[in-house]
Amino acid sequence: MRETITIVSVGGHTRLGDVLEGAVDGLPFETADAAALSGADWSNKRLLFAVSADAFGANEALGALSARVLRGECDFSGSVCTAVLDAAQGGNAHADLLKLLLAVNGAGCTLMNRPCVEAGRDMKSVPLMYGGGRGAPFVLYARAVRALTERLAGFAPAENGIGRVRFVSALESEGTSREWRTALERVLKQNSGAFAGDDEEADTTLLLTENTANLPDETILRALDDPRGGALRCILASPWFGAELFCMLVLERACLQGSFYLPPDAFTVLEGADAGEAVFSGDIWRKIEAVSTNLDRN
Repeated sequence: MRETITIVSVGGHTRLGDVLEGAVDGLPFETADAAALSGADWSNKRLLFAVSADAFGANEALGALSARVLRGECDFSGSVCTAVLDAAQGGNAHADLLKLLLAVNGAGCTLMNRPCVEAGRDMKSVPLMYGGGRGAPFVLYARAVRALTERLAGFAPAENGIGRVRFVSALESEGTSREWRTALERVLKQNSGAFAGDDEEADTTLLLTENTANLPDETILRALDDPRGGALRCILASPWFGAELFCMLVLERACLQGSFYLPPDAFTVLEGADAGEAVFSGDIWRKIEAVSTNLDRN
């Protein structure tokens, strides 16, 4: 992975430009416009998405970037990313940022643990979020962005190898959970991996869950709050519409607020099938085998 930090500018910067100047002081960096991402080689880079929100909350540039990534126009294989969101108003900008992070993760990019710094237009929330309730908002904001940038510069990719996997099932049916565990364990062994015991260390947490209400339940939240962190992968059977919202909430809790980072392609979504049906589907098994292959990409 290249040492240089690539700052990808999204939107028109005013205040954020001043913050970034101090954040990259003494660090190797280059700049790129979001419009230049399509068709170019963005693999094996340290990416900082610098997003200035629109004055009226439309965030057109951010939405356009996410759309290009989802269309497959950008390859982020082997890259790692963070993001700074400036001058947000309301909740739209945060949700739009989550959509971008999900998209780039699906395009091969690792998301660092706690990968974002955000500041609203009036900066009222900055002292609470980054200063324990004290301090000048702009100073605290600039300090938080600098710390994030230093973490990005020092990020070291995990070594290849599946290693040990902590399996967490949030399914209501114990029988279905056992069927999934048996099936996944067989595939893991074929790839020289193994499930870790309850008290053993693990490189990756593999969360098996089902979307039946568009909201993670208490079992899922406990798993996402695990302070041991590490890499997180999720197999989501989704008989309901709303799988993207569910994945966004998992991303928020586990990565933006919690101790996990997301390796490339962290979410495997099984659309239109519940977990009991999916475990017996030949088409689904091809996705399951891909999950085991992806475990080698932490």
